Amino acid sequence: MVSSVFVIASGKGGTGKTTLSVNIATALAGLGEKTLLIDADLGMPNVGMFMKLDEITVNFYDVLKGTAKIQDAIYEGPAGLKVLPCSLSLDSYQNSNIERLKSSIEPILDDYDHIIIDTPPGLNKNALVPFQISDKIVLVVNDDITSIVDTLKSAKVAKSYGKHIEGVIVNRINGNLESGLKAKIQKTLGTNILSEIPNDPMIAKALSLQTPVVSKYPQSEAAFTLKRTAAMLVGIDVPEYSLQPAEPVVERLGFFSRVKAMFV
Repeated sequence: MVSSVFVIASGKGGTGKTTLSVNIATALAGLGEKTLLIDADLGMPNVGMFMKLDEITVNFYDVLKGTAKIQDAIYEGPAGLKVLPCSLSLDSYQNSNIERLKSSIEPILDDYDHIIIDTPPGLNKNALVPFQISDKIVLVVNDDITSIVDTLKSAKVAKSYGKHIEGVIVNRINGNLESGLKAKIQKTLGTNILSEIPNDPMIAKALSLQTPVVSKYPQSEAAFTLKRTAAMLVGIDVPEYSLQPAEPVVERLGFFSRVKAMFV
């Protein structure tokens, strides 16, 4: 039986939630965990694009429409990760039913150690159904008040379902998170901060190449933090030296890479 179904959620768009989902799932696969990443952001799916899955024929929309088996919609990602992407086609989106999510994944639960579900931001139906089938929920915020307040709504809904909130990841941190803000985030959301992900330019660089930063730039500060976060989430004891970057990676981003990074 799958040991954990994680939902990665945020109260608003633009927090970098999908980037975190992709990298955490890839990091788990790289640590030898059988991991499936599901793109459940049905309205704005990006997981396939982030991983350069250009040849998608059968996809998650087809599974949710009941016209395809889930096994036929799973693709190979980096580090042995398995990916269940959506299509970018609006025609494919029509008639897909998120209510089929639970019954759709039941046939493959025994095949994986962990399933990571990337959800749409906010509290629409497409976000709430994954909440209901999750074992653990991870909240993603930025270090600004609107992100924190919006995500509070997600936290309250999760708790109303009786779901366990594993904690919150604060994304795109410049330097160290100020202690007062850290305390405010934890008090507001009623959960601990699991990790603080640095605003490392290598994340945007990897994104522009449609590759997770943990596999493209494994020695970067972001990759180190993301791999450590993934291991901590599933209770894997990994020696620090095996995750520590050997040296900093410094590259200059081009104009289009910087623009693209603003929308992840």
